[in-house]
Amino acid sequence: MATSTAFTDTNTGETFILDLKTGRLPADSMQLHTYRYMLEQHGNDVTKGMFWTPASTKTDKQSAKQGTATELYDLDNNTYRHVSSMYSQAMKGISQGIFVPHVTALCKGCPVRDACWTVNGKEAYRYPIETTITAPTKEDKEHQ
Repeated sequence: MATSTAFTDTNTGETFILDLKTGRLPADSMQLHTYRYMLEQHGNDVTKGMFWTPASTKTDKQSAKQGTATELYDLDNNTYRHVSSMYSQAMKGISQGIFVPHVTALCKGCPVRDACWTVNGKEAYRYPIETTITAPTKEDKEHQ
């Protein structure tokens, strides 16, 4: 099992996230942005991050001994603002009892799949869904 932690460079004083992977490196830095968001919720402002894996690359003979690392990603950018907004909106909805599922290929491995109406979960009938119809608009169309 891999882990993530925050380190401080003793030369610069800069703190960064190091996400240790057991296999391949991720294709993007979205996970690092998520970690930054979680750390910021606890008053820790970390704006850099990187991944490292003991796996070697085919083109780098040194990586067999030292593992493979990504560059140090800058996490203070528009992707972070998107991730921050996404989590803030989700938490606001959850606190009000609203959960809007986002159906993707990841649903097949979801631990609450059986209770989810969007994938016809066998236990979904136990969790009724409220539908709210609003008044018609000027175009005389209903909204759900």
